[in-house]
Amino acid sequence: MSDTIKEVLLIAEAYKKGEALTEAKKRISDPFLKEACGIIEDGIIQKDEILAIMEKRNDNITFHYMEEANKIKTVGKFPPAFGMIGTTIGMIVLLGNLGGEDAMKKMGPAMGVCLITTLYGSILSNMLFIPVSENLIDSTKDGFMKNKLVIEGVNLLLDKSNPILIIEKLNSYINPSERLDWKTVIKV
Repeated sequence: MSDTIKEVLLIAEAYKKGEALTEAKKRISDPFLKEACGIIEDGIIQKDEILAIMEKRNDNITFHYMEEANKIKTVGKFPPAFGMIGTTIGMIVLLGNLGGEDAMKKMGPAMGVCLITTLYGSILSNMLFIPVSENLIDSTKDGFMKNKLVIEGVNLLLDKSNPILIIEKLNSYINPSERLDWKTVIKV
């Protein structure tokens, strides 16, 4: 997220100097920040409304991504149940063959079906669906915080705040090990 802070600072400097944001926007990689710059550049919407719009967009983006992650998490609950259904079917076949000819020869494959369906259900759930959903949830939370950083940066740049203040306030959104030292970023 320190790159996002640098991008906010770039836009803030251009805005503070009264330059058009079109050129500065070309050097921005963050789509949420580009979107905010587009709204600012139009010059139609007031600061409070811009911030409210960006907050609402961030909330909606987060909501939609969390919905997708929760769907995958829910799907992850089904494979173990289907595995148990397969185990039950395998046990029925196994028990049905006990009284017949070659019962001992049929017992092994039937028991194999019982065990393998449970294994497949557990593998699908615990090695695919649940990790993917947890990864999506973590990514969504990171994106939410990055967008909160952008919104705070937009607030500060619209106030034409001092670049040092911008860096220090935005540093509050990231881990201490990733924080920017304003002395290395700003040429005094």
